[in-house]
Amino acid sequence: MSFEELGFHAQEIYDMAVEKYLFDEFMIYKQDGMFYPPQDPYSYDGTSYMTEDQLKQHVWDAEMKFNEIHSLFNDFLVLPDPGDFDGPMEQVTTCMNALCTEAFTDPIQGDPHPVNTELSAMTVAGNTIDEWDGLAAQAFNDNFIIPFKDRTHNQFIVASILMNALNAEKELWKRARLNIDDIAHKVKSALEHYGDCGKNDWEIGLSVVGAVVAIAALPLTGGTSAAIALGAVASGLEVANTFAGQIEDPPKNDYSAESVEGVIDKAKQGINDLKEAVQKAEQKVVDAMSNSSGVVSSYTTDFVAPRPTLAEHPHDPDVGRPDND
Repeated sequence: MSFEELGFHAQEIYDMAVEKYLFDEFMIYKQDGMFYPPQDPYSYDGTSYMTEDQLKQHVWDAEMKFNEIHSLFNDFLVLPDPGDFDGPMEQVTTCMNALCTEAFTDPIQGDPHPVNTELSAMTVAGNTIDEWDGLAAQAFNDNFIIPFKDRTHNQFIVASILMNALNAEKELWKRARLNIDDIAHKVKSALEHYGDCGKNDWEIGLSVVGAVVAIAALPLTGGTSAAIALGAVASGLEVANTFAGQIEDPPKNDYSAESVEGVIDKAKQGINDLKEAVQKAEQKVVDAMSNSSGVVSSYTTDFVAPRPTLAEHPHDPDVGRPDND
């Protein structure tokens, strides 16, 4: 099976459930796509004790009984494509590289990023304006030159949080596709073997549980940032060893059934377990992004420089002049 064929396999499960249920309950059998009533064992001419109207009613009831099988899988037919996250991730990674006033390390994945030599020149810009003095010069140095490196590093961390959130989403939907496909495969197998002793047990592992790693506190750099931290998430496949211990172990749920109805009930349980796991993983991303957004909004000056006073007085010849003392 493959995820792309999930809708087809859902139909297969439905058809199999209806056919096997009708045979188990009423000895109605299917041949060449048509349902036929059981033969009367006391009849010499092969006729059935079941009328045509009774046959149609039994088939209709069975089809309605298992009609929800389609809806069980419908929510998974339009899952996001993991490959759609690659483009945005590449763009954010480019942004991270541009923010490197020195060789920064991704605090979540642990990957190194090369220095942006053009931007790093800003960290020594103070040396080129040594002859400029006065209140404006001091304010410019204090508000822009000195904190520049810390601000760019904090921006780098924010970009890392965004890139790793995208990566976590990619891994989440990749595993969700694998898990729902695995469930469909095992439900179909269970329908084939529920009557076989020793073959009516199966296991479903929800690897989606470990797809998203929640990182409670990612510290920032300098200023008031020393006292605050950002929430983040990471892909369970690509996370630094520092956070590897926070990866949740995927549960392996055991199921068993001895009837068509039992198999479908267990299928519902498995799919609901998967939905719940996906929702919990998504909530980790929502919580981390909400936390980070709130921190950035509350401590804006740790990420973005204030508007220069000089910009408010573009035509004042006295602003920025050297002191004569």
